Amino acid sequence: MMEEKTYSVSEITRIIKRMLEDSFRPMWVIGEISNFKRHGSGHLYFSLKDEQAQIRCVMFRSSSTRLMFQPEHGMQVRVYGNLGVFETQGSYQLYVESMEPAGLGALHQAFEILKSRLQAEGLFDESRKKPLPAFPVRIGIVTSETGAAIRDIMNVISRRYPIVSLVLIPVKVQGEGAADAIANAVEKFDALLPADRPDLLIVGRGGGSLEDLWAFNEEKVARAIAACRIPVISAVGHEIDFTIADFVADKRAPTPSAAAEMAVPDRRALLNQIRDCRERMSFHLVGDMEKFRLKLNRLSAGNLFQPERLVQDHRLRLDLIQSRITDSVKHDIHAWRNIVREAYSRLMTTGPQVKLARCSRMLDTWMARLIRLQERAIDKRRQDTMRVSMLLKRVNLNRFRSNLAVIAAALKGFNPRDILSRGYAICARRDGSIVTSYRDVDRNEKLEVELHEGKLDCRVEGRRFL
Repeated sequence: MMEEKTYSVSEITRIIKRMLEDSFRPMWVIGEISNFKRHGSGHLYFSLKDEQAQIRCVMFRSSSTRLMFQPEHGMQVRVYGNLGVFETQGSYQLYVESMEPAGLGALHQAFEILKSRLQAEGLFDESRKKPLPAFPVRIGIVTSETGAAIRDIMNVISRRYPIVSLVLIPVKVQGEGAADAIANAVEKFDALLPADRPDLLIVGRGGGSLEDLWAFNEEKVARAIAACRIPVISAVGHEIDFTIADFVADKRAPTPSAAAEMAVPDRRALLNQIRDCRERMSFHLVGDMEKFRLKLNRLSAGNLFQPERLVQDHRLRLDLIQSRITDSVKHDIHAWRNIVREAYSRLMTTGPQVKLARCSRMLDTWMARLIRLQERAIDKRRQDTMRVSMLLKRVNLNRFRSNLAVIAAALKGFNPRDILSRGYAICARRDGSIVTSYRDVDRNEKLEVELHEGKLDCRVEGRRFL
């Protein structure tokens, strides 16, 4: 009896592998993704299933990097690949070379899936978008250096606002590696120091098909734009083209030329505004000067600039008042003297002692009143004289205060404490000597930094020349 051959597990697995792989050509398979896992190496592991069965799948990194969408659990997809056997586990699986969403067009569905996910995260919210600067000094541009977009942007900006400086980071705008290049350029601009960082970014390219524009629909580009601290204008394609970058950017321009017009003001419009402002200012200044001239003439006519004349007028007025008071007092004294004489004559003729005493008291009273009137007149003259003197002193005091205010303003500008209130600081060693250069200090040396409010104790971590 002929002995039957005995096979090892490896031999059986190899035979099945050879038969399976020789029997099936590369094929398209449709199903629902389950148990999806992205390995750290970049390989994708998942299963495709339908109502009755499932098959394990693997997509290596060399193929997964070409995907134009993000596969997810539960997604219906069409995959293209070869059937094979994984000998270590003795199981068959599908080695996937390409994948696209099933149902709608692959790119369109991938676009809608990513758009919905980013919108749910709030990346499209208007509240997080930054306003564009009114008068940018430096504008960064992320686009191809040979495309029509950069020429359109440069032509429009040179015509509208030629004083702005343009900084270009040239990138691929379509094909493999374009999304990485665009995202890296945006991050490079954002990583610059504030003094070198542009005031505004324009990210875009000219028109093309959905496949040509797809780099601007990649998630890495969208997240780079969303994380950028610089306001970003997305200018991709034509007016009818919309990309994920348009929804994430702070402003969307229909074309690169429109982005340039949106980024800078129109020089001619600014010049017209300046001309109108200058004419209005000139008109108002002429009117104000005329008003002040008339007011100055009125004040000058009123002896404002001749204090000696004012004093002379007050002196003449005082002399006139004194003369009137003296004449009035003399008249009153003369009248009362006549009255007293008449009363004395009557008393002498009648002789009653009571009436004589009463009239004597009345005379004393009136004499006292006359003396008080005269004293009041003298006091009034003295007060008027003092009022005139105070007026002269006030005029001189106002002149002195004006000069003092000018001197105080000049001194304030040299006050170091006043300079500290504007954000500066004084750096000194422990012995009180002032540090004026980075060469004057050593690493780990302790310093005292004086601010507008309080002081800080600091340690030198490093030195650099700016």
